[in-house]
Amino acid sequence: MSLNYLQQHLGVWQGWFRSYDAHGQLLGQKASEISFRELAPQVYEQVNRYGSQCQRWVYHSLAAGLKFFPDGSFSNGQIQLAPFSGFAVEQGFLWLHHKARLVQQWDPQGQTTGFTTILEGRGQPAPQELPPWDGSGLSGTWIGTSLTYPADGWQPESGSLRVTDLQSWWQTLTPAGVVRCFPGQLVAIYPARLPMPTLTRERHFRLQLGWLATPEHYLHLCRSYNSQGTWSQVSLWHFQREKIPAPAGIPV
Repeated sequence: MSLNYLQQHLGVWQGWFRSYDAHGQLLGQKASEISFRELAPQVYEQVNRYGSQCQRWVYHSLAAGLKFFPDGSFSNGQIQLAPFSGFAVEQGFLWLHHKARLVQQWDPQGQTTGFTTILEGRGQPAPQELPPWDGSGLSGTWIGTSLTYPADGWQPESGSLRVTDLQSWWQTLTPAGVVRCFPGQLVAIYPARLPMPTLTRERHFRLQLGWLATPEHYLHLCRSYNSQGTWSQVSLWHFQREKIPAPAGIPV
């Protein structure tokens, strides 16, 4: 385990929190400033400012439901589906001086109740106005490498894969999953309804989040829960778009 992965977040991040309803309709947005600094070895401070409001946390250790990856990407959420209780997960990516996060919430019946996207920049604020995004730019073939952490450990497994159709691949991980795109080039893939303990015995599910960080680089997180509804592992993929070789005889 390494709290030092938080070093990727050091500095001041300025951006926008945008709230959406369960159908992806924008409800509102507010400016934010979030700063990270290292107070001592393995001790980090986070300060969130929203207008006149200010919140502060000091990290000495990581919560049971939280995993950071070496690049600063993370997955955080409840570790167990519980009866008669809501559910929430936050996952996010860091790419150079840009950060993209999404919070998703569900009610005790397993229905999505809303989303919050957080898009931030370090050194330069993220833009206030963003155009709609329908998933364009994700077609084609992608070459990826992955790291997978078990929920109860810090020994990752690595892997690689070639994906010719991202949407088909998402559906193999979350069959019949809902795909919802958000401005800022974030895409969430999740079950139409979580398998809450009050509804089903088999509670296996996966929650996915993707981000087209650049036209040539796509990041993807997948948080998995087992048949008891217990968090089991989380994977991060970094994909590069596969380049098509130029025909013979044509200068590159």
